[in-house]
Amino acid sequence: MEYEKFEDILDYVLRLKFNGIEAKYYARFEKIKARQGKFLEVIENKSSDGMIVKKEYVTRDNVNNKLDWIITLDSGRQVLMRDSLFTKKYKVFDEKQGLYISKDVEKFVQIDDNIEFSAPWGEVLRFEKGDYLNITNTSKVYGIKKPQFKKYYAECDEKGKFVDVALNNTTEQELTI
Repeated sequence: MEYEKFEDILDYVLRLKFNGIEAKYYARFEKIKARQGKFLEVIENKSSDGMIVKKEYVTRDNVNNKLDWIITLDSGRQVLMRDSLFTKKYKVFDEKQGLYISKDVEKFVQIDDNIEFSAPWGEVLRFEKGDYLNITNTSKVYGIKKPQFKKYYAECDEKGKFVDVALNNTTEQELTI
């Protein structure tokens, strides 16, 4: 498969805009499981053979002196997030089950070519027609493959109200982890 190479991904984004392709707002509707940790609680992430790859400790946030949050991913892997960042990024979905959803509203454009570019962290990325570019922060543009995008994101307005009205009124029984 042929990929058009871009030194600066913003050149491609400007081309899309010039061709009439506008960015749209999307919000992530996937729920995460999270809880506030206990001071010096140990989080160990292990490789598939059981070896400890990373060991972290719950501490207090320098900004507000609150304890870190422990986020459990679908894979079972756990990550720590400072309270000041967690409360900025997530809101309660079901407190009893420890489920949270993102507050973030992001801008995306859908790609209409096969493209290749260097990510801000240096990795060469390839995306195909139909995939999406997150252009919320133009200094950190990144792509998401269409299947993953459709699984986790839904179109919304700039305040986060979903275009699909059913998602705005979804109960915890209707959404699954």
